[in-house]
Amino acid sequence: AECYRRDMFEPCAVMLRKAIQNAIVLRFETEGVVDQVLLANGDVLPLPKLLDKAQEVRLISSQQRKELIRVKWLGDTAAHSYSNAITKEDVDGILLIARLSLERIFAIRIRLREP
Repeated sequence: AECYRRDMFEPCAVMLRKAIQNAIVLRFETEGVVDQVLLANGDVLPLPKLLDKAQEVRLISSQQRKELIRVKWLGDTAAHSYSNAITKEDVDGILLIARLSLERIFAIRIRLREP
């Protein structure tokens, strides 16, 4: 929020991406099934795979997954591209997606599939 207020849109986009990633991992951790979103070495799954897992347990809808790929792309672009400047309009385009997804992630209980 502070990055946005200060017109620092690159860090804002990176932090939105990170917030989504951390929220999903936190929810799996809270439910005691964090191992489902970790690689064998203990690192977190790449974000597209993390989104797949979140959709599988209904933390996010299939539409939200598609929209969250935009959040990932903008965050990646902000972090790794030296030629593309992230604008207020770019961030505004993903803010609602991120907010609604975060609300759902923290409001819905994980529904694990029966073995």
